[in-house]
Amino acid sequence: MNDSQQGGIAFALLPAFEKAARIYCANIGVDPDVEVPTPHPVIKGVMLNRKFWEIQAERMADLGLMLSAMKNCGEASNDARIKH
Repeated sequence: MNDSQQGGIAFALLPAFEKAARIYCANIGVDPDVEVPTPHPVIKGVMLNRKFWEIQAERMADLGLMLSAMKNCGEASNDARIKH
């Protein structure tokens, strides 16, 4: 994992999810700009301060990837490339 990645997605892509993440924060009543200590993805024992909206944006990106995989699985259920 390189320095631009957090949790498997490129950290640089998070701003694309910023607006939705901020709306989500408002919906749950949390200040999107509050800093949250988060474990560094590579260096054990090191904590980073990240804005709450960044964490939620990352979760949204991961959810999108999961939903895409589920869709692909459903479309390929009879496809030989999916082995059980």
